[in-house]
Amino acid sequence: MPPCSLSAPQIDFGGVDAGSSAERSFTIHSTGTARLSGEVSETCEAFEVLEGAGAFDLLPGEARTVRLRFTPSAPGDFECDVSTGACGAVR
Repeated sequence: MPPCSLSAPQIDFGGVDAGSSAERSFTIHSTGTARLSGEVSETCEAFEVLEGAGAFDLLPGEARTVRLRFTPSAPGDFECDVSTGACGAVR
């Protein structure tokens, strides 16, 4: 079990019209007894990390908030995995 937890392992942006956008966030919590290092990244076309992207280094008890924007260019269902390193991915 990784020494961390995610406030939202899955995020649902709901219905977002093409050309519009919606923002959601999740938090990475360091729950272990040692430093937690990782990197937040995504490679999905309709998604963008607005805050919290890149490498992080958290001491025990610290947290990092990651804010995402979803902007679909067409109607449909979209999925994206946002990698958090040792904590896994948020879908």
